Amino acid sequence: MTVDIRGVNTVNKGAQLMLEAAVERLAPDFPLTAGPIQTAYRVRASLGLEQSLSITGRPLASARLGNLIPSKVRRWYGLVADKDLSGVVDASGFAYSDTFGAARALREASVARRWKRRGVGYVMLPQAFGPFKEKATADATRRLLEQADLVFVRDRVSAEYLDGLRVDVRAQLMPDFTIGLDVPKISPVATESSFIAIVPNKKMYTTGAVEKERYVEDLVRYGSVARSNHGLEPIVITHEVGDADLGEELAYRLGTRVVTDSSPRVLKAMIGQAHAVVASRFHAVVGGLSQGVPTLAYGWSHKYKELLRDFDAETWITSPKDDARDRVDTLLADDATLTAVKAARSSLTGQVDDMWAQTKRALTR
Repeated sequence: MTVDIRGVNTVNKGAQLMLEAAVERLAPDFPLTAGPIQTAYRVRASLGLEQSLSITGRPLASARLGNLIPSKVRRWYGLVADKDLSGVVDASGFAYSDTFGAARALREASVARRWKRRGVGYVMLPQAFGPFKEKATADATRRLLEQADLVFVRDRVSAEYLDGLRVDVRAQLMPDFTIGLDVPKISPVATESSFIAIVPNKKMYTTGAVEKERYVEDLVRYGSVARSNHGLEPIVITHEVGDADLGEELAYRLGTRVVTDSSPRVLKAMIGQAHAVVASRFHAVVGGLSQGVPTLAYGWSHKYKELLRDFDAETWITSPKDDARDRVDTLLADDATLTAVKAARSSLTGQVDDMWAQTKRALTR
């Protein structure tokens, strides 16, 4: 009974965090696989994952070719053919939307139809969806959803987008499933003073949410206000390799340093040490809130505001229109919201436990 974890990768550290969360919960019950293109061998090996023979860009062709490899050869090299799968979980996070187009949903739907005919359990783990204004994206996503045994949706806005597709599937609201993921003990990020973590995301300007220069100026302003008004040293934490240049630019303009790590759990631990966080990476926001750190979300899609709602912290959203001084001062004085955030964690982790219980039942039906 082998389960394939799809939609994850080890370049995006939020995606890797979701991979690690899925392995932690599913590995005691199932042998697990992940694809070779998206996930580094070093990470797969450390997590005890075998390698599926599915290539994301050519799922049907790779499934057919992989099925032809003799079983003895597959065992020798730790390979898993599509025909050996008994279950599949999609841990994409945010992939089915006009933002990303129809291609991925079409590819996944093509293999999901085969799984359904074979009785392979298929679960879409909590993720954001939509919008679906483009007919091609809407049609492709509808086809994919029709193959699923369970669909978990991460927020109310995404649920409304799915309702608009009028597909015969009940999507259940569930929070992000990395909330309860533990972190390792690490050395102090800052030894001489408390710090505010600045976590940038180039998608803020590549998606058109804000112009790059305005975005950089905003983050510099947040860091400068935290330093001058509250004695917090701004430290830039880069959550992704693709944000490295942006992080260096911010650090130069703030007169500070950049810290990072290849492990998403270490990154989460770094964020947990901060006195406050301003973040544009979704799982950096999750990392701050789930560890009870005052966190301003400066995001590019609806998923950020909805995440804050899960933690009863809707006011901790910020945008280019906001005054940095006011937002930082208010965040650090907002003891009532911080208390609510800490209280919300227990309820949210309980919901995640229920989600995993349902998932395991669907995969063993």
